[in-house]
Amino acid sequence: GLARTTQAIEARLDGVDSYLGQLRHRMDFLSSKAEQGRPSGHPDTGGILPLSEGGPLQQMTAQRLADEQKKIDDLAKSFADQIRSVQNRIDELAGKQAEEAKERRSISDKAFKQITSQDAARASDLQKLETEITGVGNQVDMEREDRRGALSELEQ
Repeated sequence: GLARTTQAIEARLDGVDSYLGQLRHRMDFLSSKAEQGRPSGHPDTGGILPLSEGGPLQQMTAQRLADEQKKIDDLAKSFADQIRSVQNRIDELAGKQAEEAKERRSISDKAFKQITSQDAARASDLQKLETEITGVGNQVDMEREDRRGALSELEQ
């Protein structure tokens, strides 16, 4: 159960990484487009132009870049929340598994003690039976001796 959940989470995280990579690639592409639209000698501002600078095309590209960055930030926050939620679920499942293992151990210990006490009771019963059998054997031996004694008296 936990292994399957972990694998599903890892597959989903791989998908998230892939999607974030695509978004980064897109951002780089848009940044290079913005760089190409700058007048020569324009100071570098990290690929995003303030709205007051440049022509309408540069302003539109800068706005699109800002929008894309916001989308990436929102997605990253959403993924982080999902990862946290999944991690909490994994921790919860691990806790349940630990509880179940503890319970199984407890049941196993009780069963072992019960079997051990049953074995002790059986051993005690066996010992009583052996004592009884020995007593009966001794009684039979004494009766045999008595009969032999009586027979030998009759023979004389």
